Amino acid sequence: MRKFISALGAALAIAVEYAWKAVTVAGKVVWGLVPKPAPIQPPVSAAEALANEIVAEHRDEKSEASGITHRSPLGVAAAHYARDPAIDISELPEDVQVWLATLTDGEREKLTGLMPHQIERHIRAAAPADRIPGFPVVMPLRVAQACAAEASAVRCLKRRHDPDDEPEPQPAFAI
Repeated sequence: MRKFISALGAALAIAVEYAWKAVTVAGKVVWGLVPKPAPIQPPVSAAEALANEIVAEHRDEKSEASGITHRSPLGVAAAHYARDPAIDISELPEDVQVWLATLTDGEREKLTGLMPHQIERHIRAAAPADRIPGFPVVMPLRVAQACAAEASAVRCLKRRHDPDDEPEPQPAFAI
C-alpha cells in the first residue's frame, strides 16, 4: 500500500509539473500574439529646453568643428580653467569669471576632481543643496562688486557655507 501511495504521489507531482509547463508555454504564446504598445516619449520639459538653449549659446568653435557638444558648457570651461589658469575665460559670464579668479590653488585642485555637470550645478545653484560644500558661492557681478567695495572684500568674495556660523536651533515648546 505504501508503494502505491508513493507512486501515486510521484505521478501527481509529474502531472502538476507538466501542467505548469503547458500553462507557461501557452501564456508565452498568447502574450507573443498581443501587440505591444509603442513606447511613450516623455515631453521635453522647460528645464530641458532651457538647458538646450544654454548649450547652444555657449557652444565653442572647437566643439562645433568636431561635432562634440557639452550639456554643461560652463562646467567644462571651469574644469579647464582649474587645470590651466592661463586659458582665456573672457567669453564666460562675468560673474563666473570673478568666481574662477577668486578660487585658491587648493580649490582649483579640488575642482579638477569634479565632473562638469557638478561644477555647472554649483555655478547655477538655485538652492544650497545644489552647491558643492566648501566652495565659494558664485554671486551675481553686482553683488561681487558691492562686496569688493567693502573693507571685508576677501571674506565677502570667499563666503562659504559654514555650519558653525548657523545659530543653534531652539527647542520647540521651550518655556
